[in-house]
Amino acid sequence: MTAPALERHRASLDGELGDVAAVRRSIGEWLRGWGLEPLVEDVELVASELTTNAILHAGGAVDVVVERRAGGVRVEVHDGRPDVVPTAPAPLGVGGDDENEDEMDRMARALFERTTTGRGLLLVQAFSDAWGVDVNPAAKGVWAEVGTGRLPRGSATAPAGFPPAGGVRVQLCGVPVRLVLYSAANLDELVRELQTTDFDAAAPTELAELGERLARETAASREPLRAAAREALQSRHRAIDIELVVPPAQVSILRHFVDLTGQVEHLCRAGVLLSQPPTAEVTAFRRWFVDEVARQVAGRPMTPCSFPV
Repeated sequence: MTAPALERHRASLDGELGDVAAVRRSIGEWLRGWGLEPLVEDVELVASELTTNAILHAGGAVDVVVERRAGGVRVEVHDGRPDVVPTAPAPLGVGGDDENEDEMDRMARALFERTTTGRGLLLVQAFSDAWGVDVNPAAKGVWAEVGTGRLPRGSATAPAGFPPAGGVRVQLCGVPVRLVLYSAANLDELVRELQTTDFDAAAPTELAELGERLARETAASREPLRAAAREALQSRHRAIDIELVVPPAQVSILRHFVDLTGQVEHLCRAGVLLSQPPTAEVTAFRRWFVDEVARQVAGRPMTPCSFPV
């Protein structure tokens, strides 16, 4: 049974990464005011990771709620994207640099260590007593408790029953797990650099906006792919079948995504960005993904993915 909140504070954010530092400062003040100085660093870290993930992957306004509970603190980060649910970084039996680590183990580490969400949730899991996700049709809240002593629960999947209104069911068959992971890792790296770098006056003024648009316009399709990849890794599968519910209007957004990633790739190769550009295969995979979704939304039959696993 969840302990009642003794006191609480709320911060409403516009969804800018600069808000994260302000949240950390506020949390330090709140916890010191409650006499919980020993928990400040851990709660600041957990809240920062949850808030950063919400801003990067959900986009839009974010609410941060910090509650004092018996013996500890509960942090909740709410956003308006119930369709974008983080997956729990449960152990997959991988062993770092173990000489027996195979390709599936390396891909598992790529999912949770190279991607922004994976690294963030590993930290949340390590520094909290429990964490999870609460979802309703209009919003979601990712929460974590520090100092409460509860056993970790971890919520990893979105409840069924919230497909976008008017959506078309799209099936993607035989999708290589490795390409899902490499594409996700590359895109997360690009988005984070675009949103966190203080570009000088010589850089194009639209760079920061480009990161925000990439995060916003890819979130709905990235997270189901990432969740399916994680499930496949647990089952030691090299390819996955994915079902998405795609509103017809989403097709133009996906087309725009391909154009945006092309712009970003050019900036990487020109040295404007430090992130590595995607490989030619990853670029081709992204184009196949968008083209296949568009084909099925238009009523054409499914074509299995032809990329090698």
